[in-house]
Amino acid sequence: MTMADLGALAALLSLPVTVLAAWWARRGDERATDAVLSTGHGQAAASLTAVRLQGELQGEGERERWHRAQLHDAATVFLRAVDAFVRTVRALPGVAHDRRQALLDEHARAVDDAFAAVELTAPARLLPLAEQVRARCRALERRALDRAVLRCALAALEEGWCQGDDSPETCTDERHGSAWVAWDLLSTWADRTDEERRADRDLLDFCLRDSGALSDEQADLALALADRCPTGWDRLVGGLVRDPLLDDAAAVRAAFVGPVRSETLPATEVNSR
Repeated sequence: MTMADLGALAALLSLPVTVLAAWWARRGDERATDAVLSTGHGQAAASLTAVRLQGELQGEGERERWHRAQLHDAATVFLRAVDAFVRTVRALPGVAHDRRQALLDEHARAVDDAFAAVELTAPARLLPLAEQVRARCRALERRALDRAVLRCALAALEEGWCQGDDSPETCTDERHGSAWVAWDLLSTWADRTDEERRADRDLLDFCLRDSGALSDEQADLALALADRCPTGWDRLVGGLVRDPLLDDAAAVRAAFVGPVRSETLPATEVNSR
């Protein structure tokens, strides 16, 4: 320690206690402020971590491997979110109506959030395929609630058919007959003209309620949907084997998976479902 240091220390020790206390309090406030600012800077800096890491990598081969790993991770998370969303849409008819919207929103947001990482890492030749997957999910989201209402009603009406040897056409149980007529009307509702739908509306209302297969809420929802008769009704109904809306989503997903695998090999998780 030099003589100058000793002089500074002596001057500090000679200060009144109140002045020293004020100085330390000020330093404490400054440190607290610095901590808050540091948190904000840290959050901002986190978005640049990938860029810094890539810049620090040595050699073109190492940078390529790093990029493949980032794309693989982003694509895996994205596809898992897409698969969870599609499973939710598939299961939605069996979910209580008042829970459907929140559940759908949750999984739709997860797809959008996961897509953001793909958008940052995917090469130009791959990004349009990812955008098609997201677009298909958004289209499916717009139809999911109508699909759930219609398929819920149809499934309940099918349960209300005859459970014995008689076919629905020959059954003499009036409630079973109403279930069959309501199911047939709903299944083919879009095939009718506007005039025919207006003429059959009261019959549909009666059969839905007389069947005993649906709750009042389910019957009201089915009637409201029939009154709107949205386009693509047959795609909402689907078939015994095919489910057009979900089949289309699966086809767009598959068109994305192949190129992702070639971009990220080895990437065995990308095609996991």
